[in-house]
Amino acid sequence: MTTDKALYRFDADRETLIKEALGKQEALGCGKIVVKVAFKKGTKTQPRIEITVELTPDYQKDYEIIPFHRDEVANRAAIAAFMAKYITKPFEYLENVVGVEINFNKVFYKPEKLRSVEDILGEIAVLDEELKRLEQLLIDN
Repeated sequence: MTTDKALYRFDADRETLIKEALGKQEALGCGKIVVKVAFKKGTKTQPRIEITVELTPDYQKDYEIIPFHRDEVANRAAIAAFMAKYITKPFEYLENVVGVEINFNKVFYKPEKLRSVEDILGEIAVLDEELKRLEQLLIDN
């Protein structure tokens, strides 16, 4: 598509929209088409409809869990290495928020004290005797 400002095309190999303007190429990633239609007054017999089309990048917010380094330079290097390794399509950093994920079960876990097997077997024996007594009462009546 050709506009006053640029030439837009789809690059099937890279699966991205390409914007060419003033001899420069810019990969837009998964872009979106913005179509605007305006009804303008023309002459009495021929009204004018003005249509403008623009391809713009479609930014989607996403997050990745990357190990955190206290040193800011090392942290940025780890983020850049991750992005270079796993992200193949063009992208932009919209906002870079560094956070920490705390798994409360791991950090604050208190194991439950288990009862001994002897205590459990003793309770089962008491319940078994109680069931036998109740069964005998049913038989006698």
